[in-house]
Amino acid sequence: MLVNKYAPRKLDEVIGQDEAIKKIREWAKNPKKGLLVSGSPGVGKTAAAVALAKEMNWELVELNASDFRKKGDIAEKLINAAQQKSLFSKSKLILVDEVDGLAGRTDYGAPGAIVDLIKNSPYPVYLTCNDSWANPVRAIKGAVTEVKFNKPKTGDVLKILERINKIENLGVERSTLLQLATSRDIRGAISDMEAGYSGERNRVKTAFEGLREVFKSQTFEDARKAYEGLDTNIDQFMLWIDQNIAKEYVDEDLARAYEALSRADVFRGRIKRIQDWKLLKYVIDMSTAGVNSAKSQVNNEFTNYAPPVFLSMMGRTKFTRATRKSLLTKIANHTHTSTKRAIEYLPVIKMLAKSGELPFELDDKELSFLERL
Repeated sequence: MLVNKYAPRKLDEVIGQDEAIKKIREWAKNPKKGLLVSGSPGVGKTAAAVALAKEMNWELVELNASDFRKKGDIAEKLINAAQQKSLFSKSKLILVDEVDGLAGRTDYGAPGAIVDLIKNSPYPVYLTCNDSWANPVRAIKGAVTEVKFNKPKTGDVLKILERINKIENLGVERSTLLQLATSRDIRGAISDMEAGYSGERNRVKTAFEGLREVFKSQTFEDARKAYEGLDTNIDQFMLWIDQNIAKEYVDEDLARAYEALSRADVFRGRIKRIQDWKLLKYVIDMSTAGVNSAKSQVNNEFTNYAPPVFLSMMGRTKFTRATRKSLLTKIANHTHTSTKRAIEYLPVIKMLAKSGELPFELDDKELSFLERL
């Protein structure tokens, strides 16, 4: 994967974190406490740990805190890792990723076990988290030195993408690279670039490119081609269009664009109701060429498009929704009712779980879901 191939080999190669890197180097000279590195996903927290281990010639032992739910899990895996001698007769760096992934299970003693690990480990312990104020993270703050990673500048991310694009000969347009770079998520931007282009040259059009063709094409026919070769389905592409119409249109043009998109949505609804797929051409025509022709004058200046909020929200809540579904299914099976009716039993199940008297087994994710209700 490109994200691994172009990962920093030394700390100086970690982009946009000069002050944080200085603090990491200072800590590495005398790592009596643990090190807690916080920051948004994809800013280089884990990459810095890997680079540090290489720079210090330390063996890296990498573990993910979200895999541990009970104190016993940590004692078995983390402390064993800390006590075992290095295979290569050198020091080790114990990396525990995503300590905020403990999901607040402080009653199970997991954060306390991590504090014990830091105090008793003969090797330095490097922790990462997205949210430095999550409950399990606050419980370990007294045992760590804190370092904050900020989001890198868009220009810095763009430089990385351009360098990889050139070396790998991917042929990605600079405008697309700029769109990816605006996320300021280095790992995510590289992964998205690879997913859209590397090894899939027959599927080179991203949603960003499709939007540009819809909004900026000079002719009806060019705008209609926006959906050809697109790496997303028409339902999702309509969400992309809806999210960005207001960035391209104003006043009467905006009203006409929404009218065209709403007509496309009407045809899409008929397809789902009567399964008449001949209507699909009208969905595509209205959502692409129809939206395009609503504009009285084409704007050729760069527009910073954004992904649909709905898709982002669905992605963020995917695992929570899956956990909720599995929990309700178990309740429904034991109460001989529907999952819809099973919702009414959640307060009772939560109370039983708290008292340790559950009539059936729940996994850690389901228990954690109950605790957050």
